[in-house]
Amino acid sequence: MPRTRGKRTIACQTDTVYLSEDQVENIVSKRLGDIKRELEALQHEMTNLKSDNVSPFLIKDSEVFMKLQSEISDLKSTDEKLTKDSDALNDLQQAAEFHLEQLQEEMTTKFENIEQHIEKTSNRERKVCEALQSELKTQSSNIDVIQQQLKSRNVVVVGLHEEDDDSIKEQIVTLAKDVMGMLDIKITDIEEAYRLGRKKEKNQPRNLLIKFKTKKRRDDFYKRRKRTPNSSDVSKNIYVNEDLTLHRARLYHDTRKLVKRGKLAFTWTQQGNVMIRVTEDSNPTAVYSTEDLQTKLGSSDYDNFESTMEYETSSEVRDSSSDED
Repeated sequence: MPRTRGKRTIACQTDTVYLSEDQVENIVSKRLGDIKRELEALQHEMTNLKSDNVSPFLIKDSEVFMKLQSEISDLKSTDEKLTKDSDALNDLQQAAEFHLEQLQEEMTTKFENIEQHIEKTSNRERKVCEALQSELKTQSSNIDVIQQQLKSRNVVVVGLHEEDDDSIKEQIVTLAKDVMGMLDIKITDIEEAYRLGRKKEKNQPRNLLIKFKTKKRRDDFYKRRKRTPNSSDVSKNIYVNEDLTLHRARLYHDTRKLVKRGKLAFTWTQQGNVMIRVTEDSNPTAVYSTEDLQTKLGSSDYDNFESTMEYETSSEVRDSSSDED
């Protein structure tokens, strides 16, 4: 590259331009002058910003700034207040929890006292109920005995065909003489006789209740309830039962069911009492209630038996073939 004394050479990428040192100094001086003028203009502009012409904008910005500072201060105060309120709320919550725990303990104690009182009261009431039940059973048993005594002169005939009500006594005398062999019986031996219940369909005879004037005459009639060799075929479906109270009739119904199921050997009634033999070799014994029957039969044989205690007044009520006098 050629050199020239007192001059600088500046090479460009596309074209090579050769400037002298004086030319370079002029360009730099011009650029410095431009920068100086820009600084003066900027300084002038800054001065104008401080003048009264732009002060409202600065004041407005200042007011906004002050307002923001005030709001920030209010928020700080509110936050402090909320913090204090939160602390107070926590204190209240702790106090409420403490009182609730005390109340729960008091209520638990009261409920335990109430339960103890109820238990004591229940025990007393239970004893009273047991005593009343025992007394009720005793009184019911006494009433049952009295009712059975009132029936001591009665018998119930099942299967005797119905005729006019006016001829009932004559019909009974005929039955006693021709079938049962009571040749000395008279109409005057019968105090009253009547059919039980409403008339049945298909001409089925209703049960006939007979009340004798004396117990001796009733016992004679009842002992002859077994058929004689000369009895007719018609009379084979006629049965004579004792007139039992409702309680004893239900009990007798249960014992007959037990005989059919093989749990008892025999059952019958005697002087208004329900009699049983548990086995063929055992002694006869009277039963007075289902509890008594269960005790004498044994709980193992009685467990699967459900007492219906239903009194049957139909023709299904029969004397057992094992009746004993």
